[in-house]
Amino acid sequence: MAETPTSPGPPPTYFQPPTQLPREIIDHILSALVSLYADDPAYQWIHLRCLTRFHRNHLHHHFLHYWLPKLLLTLYDGPDTYVEYCAWGLQKSTGKVRFKVKRCVGENANFEQPTPGTWWHDRLMRTTYPIGDERRRGKYIILRMGEGVLNEGYAGGGLLSDMQLPGLEVDACAANLWFDWQAAFSRLFGEEMVMQRFREKLLRRFSPATVNTRTVKAQMCVGRRAEVHGFLRDRYQPLRRELLVRYRDHLSSSTSTPTPFNINPHIVTPRLAIRQPGPRSPVHSEDGPTIHEFAFVEESMVFHVPGWETWDVRDVARLRAVEQQAWFQGNVDMWRAGGLGALGFRGGVGEKWEGWDDLKRLDEEAVRRALRVRMGVDDRLGHMQRYFRY
Repeated sequence: MAETPTSPGPPPTYFQPPTQLPREIIDHILSALVSLYADDPAYQWIHLRCLTRFHRNHLHHHFLHYWLPKLLLTLYDGPDTYVEYCAWGLQKSTGKVRFKVKRCVGENANFEQPTPGTWWHDRLMRTTYPIGDERRRGKYIILRMGEGVLNEGYAGGGLLSDMQLPGLEVDACAANLWFDWQAAFSRLFGEEMVMQRFREKLLRRFSPATVNTRTVKAQMCVGRRAEVHGFLRDRYQPLRRELLVRYRDHLSSSTSTPTPFNINPHIVTPRLAIRQPGPRSPVHSEDGPTIHEFAFVEESMVFHVPGWETWDVRDVARLRAVEQQAWFQGNVDMWRAGGLGALGFRGGVGEKWEGWDDLKRLDEEAVRRALRVRMGVDDRLGHMQRYFRY
């Protein structure tokens, strides 16, 4: 198929180091700074990529060979029918990466004998329009990155997004797709940085001492951690997805020189409608599950509490158990509302957190292993299918 080269864009502005130090020492300091944020790819890509030309090339190579294979695209046609795409190769002539079908689930997801002009091709292309209207754009693709790697590999620590893939091209059978991987990372990590700024501003209004010093983060009492965690679950988690809708529309409506996006109006006044995710809230689309349902199941707010890395692993497990029990109770309430009772809805996640009230009896390494156990896609959608059915 014909490929059109992507626009190189304006040349980057590199960091200009002082001349008092030898260049070798400066490079060593900058490399140490980049390595310091090895577990924060969003910060590396947005803030450290253009330190020097050497570090730009180094990070491009690192992200291409390390982070891109950890990116999984899932295209949905309902809660129990979907197609997974994984990275397959790079087209050097266009700078676009090729993603190929990895797995198909559902009666309509058959790529063993693909035919041109499929329904999947149409759904993929509908994710690209209308431009500038995020509430009407088809959001059938869910991006997952870094699950099992970010945030010490704990479940719920990966990135989750329903953003538009820049420069998307699809073959006639929808078995392969191409997109600009550098622009995709810039968009994905740029949105993550916006949400981080939003979280910090919300926390500063909720509790200024929570985000001021590292000492306070480390010494935050268990009760205060639970309060901050509850605030993030009830306020920040549903609001941040609504903020992204405004942010994306702002970028689409900007001129060739985008104006800065102002977060403050959305914090001072309640301009964002809080949409509580989960099975008790009718926020799903008739075409399939939305980012709200997936975030409620897969996204943990524990890893957004300042200083959680310094906690004892049992404290992390206690708050993760609170999240999982809330998800489990939401499904129990849904089943009871349908007159089905709750006895039949004891899945692996609900059982996993039972008996964790006394974590002192468990070995620390056993707790870490349990925190890294994740539900598969089939498990997630198996529970969601019950939600859509009743």
